[in-house]
Amino acid sequence: ADPAGTAVVLVPQGDGAPWRADVLEAVVPPLDATQLRREVQARLAELGGPSDLPASVAAAAREDLAQAGGLLDQAGQDADKGQQAARARAQARRTLVRARQLVDGVTQARQQAVQTRALVDRRVTSLRSDIAYAERPSVTANLDPADLGQALAAARAAIDRAASTAPQEEPQDVLEDLQGAQRRLSAVLGPARESERRMVRARSRLHQETARLDRELDAVFSRMSHSGRFMSARARKGAAELRDLREQVRQAACWDPVGALEIVRYASERVPRVRACVDHDLRASRPSYWRAG
Repeated sequence: ADPAGTAVVLVPQGDGAPWRADVLEAVVPPLDATQLRREVQARLAELGGPSDLPASVAAAAREDLAQAGGLLDQAGQDADKGQQAARARAQARRTLVRARQLVDGVTQARQQAVQTRALVDRRVTSLRSDIAYAERPSVTANLDPADLGQALAAARAAIDRAASTAPQEEPQDVLEDLQGAQRRLSAVLGPARESERRMVRARSRLHQETARLDRELDAVFSRMSHSGRFMSARARKGAAELRDLREQVRQAACWDPVGALEIVRYASERVPRVRACVDHDLRASRPSYWRAG
């Protein structure tokens, strides 16, 4: 890339021959060697004092910048020869491009370190949220204490390491440690979260299905109330069972919506049988001339 940020891609000639000066002039935009040298010196000055880069990245950056400085010196020498030979001028331009790439690599390394530290901060926040969720009594009651304790200890240790990491340490290692701790804790919390999702889904359907069941039961009980003395023991027993199931639903709705929904569905399956029995008893109780009509 040039100082203005223009991307440069160098493609060797197909026959492997050295670069021709006219080809290079067409492919590579002019590079300001003076400006590039100032950038190298500025980057080296930044790395000379306390650095916010990981130690390995800072060391690699110093090596690249030193190499870039050497390439700039070589480019200057080749440029002087360029007055005598086109090939030397082409070599000078290639050297400048390489120096530019090395300087840009240092900038990218710094940006990558900053981005990784931002990911570490977000992962710490997410992991703290998982820990808070795991410490809820309603969650811990349904999980294995040993597994949960080990996962929580690993999560807290990863957070402590992230908090105590110096800028010169590798943020990628810290990030991977946090990710591993969160995966472990998430695996332990998986059953609790799935149970919670089931409860949310059950609550959303419970009201609707309970209202439908109530309408069906009210219709059956209303028919029985008109001719209760003609109801058979079988019909009365079925109606009593439905009343009991309705009461079970009301009691379980608050603390066990999943169980309450299962009761509602079981009761809904029983309603047609009881209704058929009631209808049979009502038809049997009519006078013979009603039935004939």
